Amino acid sequence: MHLEATYTPDSPATENMARDEAMQDSLMPCLRLYTWKPEAISLGCSQQIDVLSIEACREHGTVAVKRFTGGAAVLHKDDLTYAFFWPSRLPPHYRAIDLRERFKEIFLSSFRELGVEAQECENAKWRMPSTNICFHGQAANEIVIDGRKVAGNAQRVTRKGVFQHGSIVFVDHEKLFCKLVEAARPSGSVTGLNEHAPDATPEQLALLIIKHAARVFDLELAE
Repeated sequence: MHLEATYTPDSPATENMARDEAMQDSLMPCLRLYTWKPEAISLGCSQQIDVLSIEACREHGTVAVKRFTGGAAVLHKDDLTYAFFWPSRLPPHYRAIDLRERFKEIFLSSFRELGVEAQECENAKWRMPSTNICFHGQAANEIVIDGRKVAGNAQRVTRKGVFQHGSIVFVDHEKLFCKLVEAARPSGSVTGLNEHAPDATPEQLALLIIKHAARVFDLELAE
């Protein structure tokens, strides 16, 4: 079986979300990694736009977009986003927890190749943070470095299959993000990958994630 994998840098917010949704019509497992231009905030499907300071977002040139998965708000500035879809028509029939566990291994292996020893969140149970910011909360199988969150994820399961996506922070912009979200305050619970691997780039990490995804799911990369 093949894995269709792509890296698409510097795409606008609405295009990124449309491409993610379109992945659910794929007939094979697919993985897309991407960055955003201009910078944007994605809101979980249950969040309302009024969690943001529209005036502050306008001042900083930050656009907002809704995801079709749950979770809390994510700032897409100096980050790498990934989207993965496994069609329900294909065996094995993965559950949501199966994908989270496999991506934990993919991330830890990829970070290790960059010289970074990351860890999984232990005994974590997701609750919507009072700040409405995704990286102010932790869930099982998400990734931390010395206790600070560096990679988060969200999922959606439909009759078409299991979809998972998330963000890996390269540079911590928590203070800026808290200016863009109403009533949010910095927590010090976020770290950026470049703090631990200064020369790492989103493209470099994207290629490592593609390589380890093919290995972990035992798939050949589609040409």
